[in-house]
Amino acid sequence: MTGMVDLLVRMSDSLETIKTDNQPINGQCDKKEVPDIGQERVSCDLIEMLTENSGISMCDSGGAYGRHWQRNRLIKDWDDRPSVTLSAMEYTNHAGYKSFDIDIRIDLYQALNELLKIDEDTFKLRERFNNFAHSDEEKNNYWHETIENFVNEINDKTFYEEPFWHNTYEDENNELSQIIQFFSFEYEGDYYAFIEIHGGADIRGGYSDPYLFKVHYEDLILCGNVGRDDGDFIFKCPECGVQWIEKDYGTLYLEKEYDEAKSKIKSFESEQLTLEGEHINQGDVVSEIHKRVQVAKDIEIKENDTPYHKGCKEPLIYGYY
Repeated sequence: MTGMVDLLVRMSDSLETIKTDNQPINGQCDKKEVPDIGQERVSCDLIEMLTENSGISMCDSGGAYGRHWQRNRLIKDWDDRPSVTLSAMEYTNHAGYKSFDIDIRIDLYQALNELLKIDEDTFKLRERFNNFAHSDEEKNNYWHETIENFVNEINDKTFYEEPFWHNTYEDENNELSQIIQFFSFEYEGDYYAFIEIHGGADIRGGYSDPYLFKVHYEDLILCGNVGRDDGDFIFKCPECGVQWIEKDYGTLYLEKEYDEAKSKIKSFESEQLTLEGEHINQGDVVSEIHKRVQVAKDIEIKENDTPYHKGCKEPLIYGYY
């Protein structure tokens, strides 16, 4: 019985995937008109990856036109988009203290477009991989197996670092708008990566076909890390310059009031918190902090959950204190 249910689910998934592939792609580029080498080819390949039908499942939560690859097909101009967007949600904890959950999203297309390269060496390696992948020995294998076999094939035994797979889903501080996974390797002194973009559905599947680019793996990992957990992180109004200092991920204090308060409060975060040398319990210290500093003062949430400084027209940006 279970086998029959699984078969029906797979059939339904296949039919729905084919049906949704009829959705038009607004921002698609004409690959025949784009050179094989250069930044224009990088942009074109990224758009193709981001709009590729990576499948749907009746068991995932995407819904009609809800997965990344479906929403991406509605984009008309990939370059006319903000590189970073903020969205916020206000909430109050059990003690009655207000906090803001501010979500940072770095546009994957723009981030990768600045990092990836396709030069003559990359093009030659792409052609070599294409022939390898369609050989009789590899044409029936999964992409990951073929990629690993290819890198082993071209391995000149001069790797400084061993090839490896990485998925940004595993990065705690990753703020990229979509998940990527990649296979990084060295070849003739340069770093390359086969990159796949997660288009939606379960994280274990739903990836685009792999594309090869010249790029260092550290750049791929760090391009989505804004260092939010490193301390002294701020949100700022670009219009009037008012700043909020973030503590405890989402607890925002107006900069001026925070500076005044921290000279009187010895520690916000240590286990044994003290106030003016008097040993008090942590709950009392938290209460004292909120008396002295109003959390998220003068922040309001407008359309598309975007945070603004009250009275200003430009949305908040982030930075470092």
